[in-house]
Amino acid sequence: MIEDITHRGEPVEYEVFFRLRRAGASALRLVIESAYVRDTSKARAGIPRNRRSIVRFRVMAAKILGGEPIRDPNLSHF
Repeated sequence: MIEDITHRGEPVEYEVFFRLRRAGASALRLVIESAYVRDTSKARAGIPRNRRSIVRFRVMAAKILGGEPIRDPNLSHF
């Protein structure tokens, strides 16, 4: 989620979907796939329901730079 301010000074939140790839030994490339204004009148569909499904950007970046996989916390293990 990214927060912004409209031209009227009102806060607005965006759902942002992106890909993060390694672009060198110590560089990353972030590609924004899409971004949508969050509809606050609906259930917050894009927000994880619990903190276990949140991956912090800093952790994600470190894992990608280190060549480690990022597991999906929402997938059940068999």
